Amino acid sequence: MITFSARGNRIDSIPSFISNKLVSAISMDFAENRITELKEGQFKNATRLKRLFMEDNFVKVLPESAFGNCETLVFIDFRRNKFKRFKNDWLKDCKNLTHVFFGQNDIQDVPKALFNPQANLRTFDLSNNRIKKLPVEFAEQNQERGVQF
Repeated sequence: MITFSARGNRIDSIPSFISNKLVSAISMDFAENRITELKEGQFKNATRLKRLFMEDNFVKVLPESAFGNCETLVFIDFRRNKFKRFKNDWLKDCKNLTHVFFGQNDIQDVPKALFNPQANLRTFDLSNNRIKKLPVEFAEQNQERGVQF
């Protein structure tokens, strides 16, 4: 299966069999559900995953190892969830990310090491959050590559 979509349902958690059985999926769509959390290693077996749609859920935090072996991941969308903060290393294994969307959450703080620097990153959307200050290092690390803020 190349594309899996469970958009617009009442799912409150992603069963572990999803990433264990859908290892060849390139795109997964769990948008518009009631998902509140992702488990450690949630997508670690989805090694071909390129696009993940999680907008319009209730996710508050990403575990540091949620995307363990997802080196092919290029696009993630977590707009309109319940994020308040980021852990420093949640993207450490996602070296090919180009587009990251976290707009319309409740994010208040962006840690310096959030993207130490992601070479392929082109879009990082933090619009309509509650951010009071962006660390200077964040922009310095990413602006040279034309990242859109």
